[in-house]
Amino acid sequence: MQKTCDLGYTQCNSSIVFDYDDFIGRVMKDDILARKIIEIFIDNSPKEIQQLKQSFLEHDFDTVRYLAHSIKGTTSNVGLLLLSNVSASIENAAKSGDNDSIALYIPELERQFRNALFEIEAKMPSIQLSE
Repeated sequence: MQKTCDLGYTQCNSSIVFDYDDFIGRVMKDDILARKIIEIFIDNSPKEIQQLKQSFLEHDFDTVRYLAHSIKGTTSNVGLLLLSNVSASIENAAKSGDNDSIALYIPELERQFRNALFEIEAKMPSIQLSE
């Protein structure tokens, strides 16, 4: 069910952390493909988030914007709606050079990433996440 929410940084049209049904539909209910895509996401996303944080510390807004855009697209495609919305907020803030907003959104990005991992593990038991 779609809802409107205000997370303080952007209006989003969902409060869904992981829309598994949408994601599995995008991969035509192919569980093996879904698992492979999620495993790639789990492997690559921490690196991208770390690069985004480092670029922010270096005031490299072009790279922050690029990485936020990349994360936004990936997370949207795998049904991680809140994470996608936070990424969109970072992308928009980077476009305008809004350092203060980016500083607020990065911890939220990390929090939503942790939430996404929890939801992925709950909805896809074949995915085992190591802490």
